[in-house]
Amino acid sequence: MKKFIRFFCAVLIVTLLLPSILAGASFDDYKDVAGHWASAPLRQAYNDGLIGGNSEYLLPDENITAARALYILCRVLDAKKSADLSGTGLSGKEWYYDCAAKAVYLGIISPSDVKSLNTPVSRQDAFTMLAKAFQIIEVNPEMSLLDQFSDSGLIKKENRQALASLVARGIIGGYNGQLDVEGPMTRASFVSVIYRVVAKLIPATSVIGNYNNGVLVRGSANLSGNTFRQDVWFDCSSSDIRLNSVSAESIVIRSSKINSLTITGFTKIARLTLAAQSGDIVVSPDMETFIGALVIGSGNGTITSEGIKNIEITGNNRKVVIAGTADSVIVSGQNCTLSVQKGAKVGRIALLSAATRCNVIADGNVGELEIKSLGSSAKGSGKVETLRQYRNDTTVSVASGKKILMMEREAQSVSQKISSGYKGDYTLDWALANDLDEYEKEVWINSKDYTSESAYLLWINLAYQRVNVFKRSGGSWELIRTCLAGTGRPGRDTPPGVWTTSYKELGGWTTATYTVKPVVRFMGSVGYAFHSRLYYPGTDSVRDASIGYPISNGCIRMYDDDIWFIFNNIPNGTTVVVH
Repeated sequence: MKKFIRFFCAVLIVTLLLPSILAGASFDDYKDVAGHWASAPLRQAYNDGLIGGNSEYLLPDENITAARALYILCRVLDAKKSADLSGTGLSGKEWYYDCAAKAVYLGIISPSDVKSLNTPVSRQDAFTMLAKAFQIIEVNPEMSLLDQFSDSGLIKKENRQALASLVARGIIGGYNGQLDVEGPMTRASFVSVIYRVVAKLIPATSVIGNYNNGVLVRGSANLSGNTFRQDVWFDCSSSDIRLNSVSAESIVIRSSKINSLTITGFTKIARLTLAAQSGDIVVSPDMETFIGALVIGSGNGTITSEGIKNIEITGNNRKVVIAGTADSVIVSGQNCTLSVQKGAKVGRIALLSAATRCNVIADGNVGELEIKSLGSSAKGSGKVETLRQYRNDTTVSVASGKKILMMEREAQSVSQKISSGYKGDYTLDWALANDLDEYEKEVWINSKDYTSESAYLLWINLAYQRVNVFKRSGGSWELIRTCLAGTGRPGRDTPPGVWTTSYKELGGWTTATYTVKPVVRFMGSVGYAFHSRLYYPGTDSVRDASIGYPISNGCIRMYDDDIWFIFNNIPNGTTVVVH
């Protein structure tokens, strides 16, 4: 009987994922699609083979899991190649194993994400997966665009760049002043956003004339004379691409392996994004060709630029060679190597704060090199005219003219923002709308020479009601998580100072009026601790949800996910800075 139940559940899952194979089945046969607000994109997704239903229902309002979202994205991109998931904890028998392996290969998720795919995905995580799939993440988006949403403080660090990029492009816009980032994503909402990005999926042999909306081209292509007024993507099967006198606002190449890329004639591309998973490419436009910006997205292989003026590196672990001249190179991807060849010249290179552990090899000439990223280096036989060094852990062995150390003045600027205690109006809305940015937090904590017995350090920021979690990276502290908090109210203030975590209690504390759990104490035997919001005694029902402003008796109230992260990951003996 148990075997039959497992078999029945497996069949049901596959049925909901795959297009219906019933004879004569059509979209209009489903009982829950007529009059639905998303009937048009649902019909398109059904016809494109991205979604299916059971014999009667399409279930458009079902909360989509991460696994099903990845399944859809991999079908859109026609993903075929897979990453090795051995060592991730998956058995290989999971129904979503194949799409998980493909998504890891494409860089949509990391191997550490695969264990939690079969649960409903939050809107912010779904948006981020979509942005990575279509390479929409900008190198340096305007992060303040997120401040217009009252729930912006709930956006996780790893999702902020993606969501800011989507807002900037008008792909997501929120409702009633919120993005509802922690809410679930429905099947209807997910496919609606996809078709807001890509209006049509077209075989390369059928690309004719001009297109006003975003399109995805399937297969290797030989295009001539086409105009794309919005973005165009080449899917994973596009290994050989020839563009002759093509005009495009944006071209994104998502090939599994790029064998050749030929750009000729009067081709004009405002942004060319290379995100092939393998293959070395030289981009060298001739006198008739114009490429406004070359974006190096996720993937592998060495990209060599000859004569592209503006270059952006958003992917991780990329190898980029500048063989000619360039005005600007901006890097936000991690663990990248940027080589300026002998005889080449670059006006400005900027390693943004997100570009941790990047290396610049300057064998040519660089006008200005700005390094904000943690654990990065600059070396080479050439010369940097002006070096702006924002971190004390940067390793520089290349010759430089003017050297400007920015660390101290940046730390002083941050200190002025946090020195006078709590700054808000005692509302959650204020807390969600106000905080230091990630770079400012790292600059301030690294300027103080704090040490910790563990690989972690916690900073309770009283001014903005945040617990900032840092992890040691080389000789510096790297911000890995920011948690909304509620510290001690006036008269019961959380004492400033430097403390250490001392013990943990899974069951927490229970009084006659409330329970908090779990508990992580940080001030010796005194009763100051990190813990949850207040539950009714002995239950998991929240009694007092107040957070984001000084509200407690001195302890640090946190959301459940955040306190459990502290409980599960932060060892006893970890330094806790209260300031």
